[in-house]
Amino acid sequence: MVTVESEQNTDAWRILLFSSNGSELLILRRAAGFCLPVLRIPPQERIAASLNAEAQRLWNVETVCVAPLAIPEPDLISRPARYHVMEVRRPGELSRIAP
Repeated sequence: MVTVESEQNTDAWRILLFSSNGSELLILRRAAGFCLPVLRIPPQERIAASLNAEAQRLWNVETVCVAPLAIPEPDLISRPARYHVMEVRRPGELSRIAP
């Protein structure tokens, strides 16, 4: 469980997690609508290694970080969201973790 204190000590990354063939994307359904999954990692650590480790810990899947994705945010946002494109390594793993 993520506490408020631990959230303040981590960087949040919105994840575009694709299947290994690129034909599926993991989208989560919440009460407010659909959203991308978020992984939280310690700041000042290697981003790709930390995101892969957190995906393994949370979802028990092996992933590959492809690249960060720069999405322009309105100037009014003090801390813009961060996005990273990732891919599961084995076919079928994405459908296994989809709620």
